Amino acid sequence: FRVESNDNANMLFVDGGNDKVSVGGINAEGDTFGVITTGTGSSLRLVNSNTGAGATGLIIENGSASPAANDGIGTISFIGKNSAGNANGAGYIKVVATDVINGTYDSSMEFETLIAGGIRSRIKMAPTETAFNDNSSDVDFRVESNDNSNAIFVDGGNNRVGILTNAPPLPLSQGERTGSALNYINGTANTIS
Repeated sequence: FRVESNDNANMLFVDGGNDKVSVGGINAEGDTFGVITTGTGSSLRLVNSNTGAGATGLIIENGSASPAANDGIGTISFIGKNSAGNANGAGYIKVVATDVINGTYDSSMEFETLIAGGIRSRIKMAPTETAFNDNSSDVDFRVESNDNSNAIFVDGGNNRVGILTNAPPLPLSQGERTGSALNYINGTANTIS
């Protein structure tokens, strides 16, 4: 079934043999529903004109009748092509049910991006912790303040932590972690009891 618009022969296309619906063209992927655009505007817009407490929303639901721990709830995938024309998963937002027991239901959310050809965890929000750089990549972590771009700086490749500096001179030793803490403020070592 096909509906034409002024410039598109497949503005609405129902593929009866493959159980697919497409808007704006023919969906060549395995998705049940596809929106195909070639313009510079948004591909999909959700608008809620309610002036009350209601807000525009998108629901992704796992409707399994037999849920289990570590079931995937949903993933938002960002796909791009490389210079050879191959599709690459450039980033993902994933939600997993870590505990499905009624009354103690827990979930985790993870943000992943492509680094040097491999998908790596950047932020993982689990029920008991939030981990940055959970895959132990050589990736720095930085917190900016109003006047300093390195208010807190974690040097991922050299295992160093700095305060108000992006070049802490020495890593913290195990003894300094368990006893008095040693930090670096503006490149100067400071012992804190």
